Amino acid sequence: MTTGERSLVVLRGSSSGLRTSESSVLAGAGGRSLASGDLNGDGFADLVVGRPDAANGGEVATYHGSAGGLTATGAAVVARGELEEARSGGELGASVAVGDTDGDGYADVLAGAPGDDSGAGRAFLLRGGASGLSATGAVTYVEGAGAVPGTPEAGDRFGSAVTVSDLTGDSVADLTIGAEGENAGDGTIMAVSAGAGAAYGPSALGSPAGTGIGGRLAG
Repeated sequence: MTTGERSLVVLRGSSSGLRTSESSVLAGAGGRSLASGDLNGDGFADLVVGRPDAANGGEVATYHGSAGGLTATGAAVVARGELEEARSGGELGASVAVGDTDGDGYADVLAGAPGDDSGAGRAFLLRGGASGLSATGAVTYVEGAGAVPGTPEAGDRFGSAVTVSDLTGDSVADLTIGAEGENAGDGTIMAVSAGAGAAYGPSALGSPAGTGIGGRLAG
């Protein structure tokens, strides 16, 4: 690896744990956020890499899994400018999560862009398909639009963290989006499910004010 170059290091698993002796490296493929899922329905998990500091507002890259492991062959990138106009500082890919949100058998990608709109933030749902991830049919989420509650304000950083998981038990993945800067740094978490949304701030979650809820999520 070259100094300063972001790379992906893949460690293979075994019945006795990770085997560092059989690691492989994808040079220059690294980023800030990672998630995995089967984007193209071939039975192998693919890797999603968020690169919020890429030129013109960030990007999301995908690397396909195969019988031989992760490969750079067929790697694809969805850049900020493919979703809407390119926006410097948008930070697309600051957070990424994977799950099948429409029940079609292909994993989709939810990607946060918390730097968009002077830090008000956005999130984008990118669709998986037989050819992998695509910007075609992408859905944009902003506060106060559609099922998402709230009002977009500079510094909210909506999209600072995201998850895709089944919150309602209907076997279809739902969306959770964090806005760590909401309400002067209190933070909030937005849950979007079946066309309805709800917001959870510090008081609802039993946390003190100013904790920046939504900066990190797991699910």
